[in-house]
Amino acid sequence: MHNLAACPKTKIHFEPFNQHEEKRAEVDGKKCKTSASSAHFLNNRVFSSAEPTETIECKLFFFHCREDARSADIWQHLKDRRDIKLIFMNRRNLLDRHLSDLRAQKSGIWHPKNRKNWTDDYAEAVEVKVDIQRMMHQLNSLYATLHNIKADFENHDLLEVTYEDLASNSECILTEVTDYLQVENSGTKSSFKSGTLTNKMLRILNEKEVIDRLNASVFSRFLVTSTVLQTA
Repeated sequence: MHNLAACPKTKIHFEPFNQHEEKRAEVDGKKCKTSASSAHFLNNRVFSSAEPTETIECKLFFFHCREDARSADIWQHLKDRRDIKLIFMNRRNLLDRHLSDLRAQKSGIWHPKNRKNWTDDYAEAVEVKVDIQRMMHQLNSLYATLHNIKADFENHDLLEVTYEDLASNSECILTEVTDYLQVENSGTKSSFKSGTLTNKMLRILNEKEVIDRLNASVFSRFLVTSTVLQTA
């Protein structure tokens, strides 16, 4: 996102629809209010903040604007439009996404605070005991959400990007994204921070129980490529 923000004639609004109203980014001095029309805010604040030659980009999570029907009108609005380019980004390995969330919750560190020495923020190993029932609920919920969102936008102008691809080849993915958006690529200004999700930095206290449950589920394939619980 920081690399895209550095592109000429490009403006990014990072999280104007954060699920916590107090954390929402302001647009022209205004914040989107819960129980208000997020579609109206998108059109009349976010998109209208552009100069005629600018490309506007907005970071929206799949779980944003789900507080009530009024807040959720942005989703139908986006489905109805064909003039907006969409980029979907998610982890290919949903197990690692869940484990990453657990590590962040336990450590209190969701993003690197020091962008130059970001590894310092992840220097201390974290131990967690995975709630098996909650893990399975989260995996099912994530899978269903991604499946339904993709179905909703299958006929739209859409580019899919995965966390894993960014971690392995961020410069190539940045070029793919800027080509797709038809904006000038100013080069990598900030390298992709892939975190430290390994079995050294995240220790699963009930590892055998987790592996056994996953092996009995439709999500067993995630164990093969997990950076924490890799079994093959």
